[in-house]
Amino acid sequence: MAAVDTGSSLRSSAVRSVYLVTYSPADLSKFPNRRDFAEALVTSFEKGSAKVKHWCCSRENHADGAKHYHMVLKLHKSQRWLQSKRFLEENFAIEVNYSSNHHNYYSAWRYVTKEDSSYEESESHPDPNSYKGPKTTNASMAKIQTGQKCSAAVQGRGNVCRAKKRSKKEKQKRLTAFDVSEVIRKRSIKTMTELHAYAQEQREEGKTDLVQFILCKPPKAIQDLLDTTWHMKTAKEVLERCKKSQMELFNEASKQDYRAG
Repeated sequence: MAAVDTGSSLRSSAVRSVYLVTYSPADLSKFPNRRDFAEALVTSFEKGSAKVKHWCCSRENHADGAKHYHMVLKLHKSQRWLQSKRFLEENFAIEVNYSSNHHNYYSAWRYVTKEDSSYEESESHPDPNSYKGPKTTNASMAKIQTGQKCSAAVQGRGNVCRAKKRSKKEKQKRLTAFDVSEVIRKRSIKTMTELHAYAQEQREEGKTDLVQFILCKPPKAIQDLLDTTWHMKTAKEVLERCKKSQMELFNEASKQDYRAG
């Protein structure tokens, strides 16, 4: 059974584009399933000027048999959360927690889905499993946390801290051409512009591996990867058509020889 970790609550003045929300314990008579809760939370935010780009919602069990919901959502622009809280209180008489943890969508998605394999996602949700996660889940938070740890220690401890950070980076793998080819194929990306647009979307979510791959390769190599991915996908069909055409030519030639004889 999962313990409920709601994290520290956000300050009332906080303004974000990514929110991690926990409803615990959940009243299943009001929200029988994940999508019901998700729709209510989406509506609570869209009463303002922002629109929800995508979301992910999970449900977990308490040790006493009760349930709770976790949900992460990404807005198209930053917005305060108090309006959402008031909407849920006034329309559903529930209180939810808006966590101060997880400053980007990718890290929050991993937290939401870690215990629930039946989580629900919005339509056209980005595929976080299409390739490996970023080297850092959030650059700004990493700098803050590392700075706090290192500044609180003596100089020698600070050197150890920096060494550990370098060691962690060295161990993490970069995307391979095969990884990116799988992204291209699964998302039906046909042009360089489409690939760049998707990479930028992922960067905004905190996933930078695809951007790094593109920037470290010459444009011709990326274009070759696009062309090769789709050529390989259709190669078998093209070969079968070629074989069929050759057989048809052979049959026609055989018929002509038979008539001449």
